[in-house]
Amino acid sequence: MTQTIECGKDSEIPDSGSLKFLIYGSSGVGKTFALKTLPESMRPALILDTDRGSRSLWEEEGLGTVITFDIMDKNKPVLYTQAMSTLQDIHSGKFNDVNYNTVVVDSYTVMHQAITSYVMHKSLTGTGDKKLNRSTMDEPPTLPEYAIIGHLALKFIEALIQLNQNLIVICHETALVTDEVSGQTRGGPALPPKLASQMPRYFDEVLYAKAKGKGSDRKYTWATRSTGLFEARTRYHELDDEIEQNFSVYEKRSNS
Repeated sequence: MTQTIECGKDSEIPDSGSLKFLIYGSSGVGKTFALKTLPESMRPALILDTDRGSRSLWEEEGLGTVITFDIMDKNKPVLYTQAMSTLQDIHSGKFNDVNYNTVVVDSYTVMHQAITSYVMHKSLTGTGDKKLNRSTMDEPPTLPEYAIIGHLALKFIEALIQLNQNLIVICHETALVTDEVSGQTRGGPALPPKLASQMPRYFDEVLYAKAKGKGSDRKYTWATRSTGLFEARTRYHELDDEIEQNFSVYEKRSNS
């Protein structure tokens, strides 16, 4: 639904209160575990667990619901189609029996791999464009396949962004993203370079997950601003450059 808002008139500002987060980092830096800090206003959450890494959350009372997906079924990749079907069900209201305040995708990196497998399998079986037929799944995607993969990836992201709920998309990290303008190489979400440069534009907060120390002294933080080494962004200028991994810091801001 389109909206027309005259700036400066508080009575016309929509009270949706939703925020869109993109969180990325290497393994073991708290990306999934941080979901335990979701405040009441962001619960319950509907967690689409494509990584099958949500076990640490299962005992968190009141957090919400976790949905896991199959990777293969009878030698056919099905993760993408199952996840897309679930996303369509959210949009159509089939989950309205529970008032989910947040939707989580953990992780989109695996989701993108599933999209790639889906397109390549369609080429292999001849159920897609005949020009894309391939003889084996072991070969890398062709240029036409890359185009279809990129199209489906953006469609999936756009469907996520259009949700009314808060959105948290988690990605793994790569250090091979090169900025097309400056030529500078920095860390970013583990996605193809073009998508990795486009995807952050859809989100309010782009947070880089980090961990320092060992054992009980280990601290988990989010970087909120970019450096020459990684990409991050916040729309809340009062936040420090590095903050504790705790979604409660956004509880009041999401309604301001």
